[in-house]
Amino acid sequence: APTPGTWMIEMQDSYGDGWNGASLDITVDGVTTNFLIVDGFSASETLEVAADATSIGITFNSGDWDSEITYQIISANGNTIIDTGPDPVFGVELLDYCNLNLGL
Repeated sequence: APTPGTWMIEMQDSYGDGWNGASLDITVDGVTTNFLIVDGFSASETLEVAADATSIGITFNSGDWDSEITYQIISANGNTIIDTGPDPVFGVELLDYCNLNLGL
């Protein structure tokens, strides 16, 4: 089960023109939220994970110029569970499933 509370999604684009069609999908208990940078060098977003949530999935969707993209995902307990890029692997969940990082 994912750590309940507020998760942080930190996204960067080294060129400053946004993610060029790339995105990040985070699915909690079957409900998917899409994150991306439309324009600019960076964006910060939050995701609320309910106390009764049982599953989380994180998938990077490739776009043009993935070599410009980095991102970090910080769980509600403050641990960084993903810190990846440039050129993040697409279609693969890259979670650090260590119980300590997920708050279990």
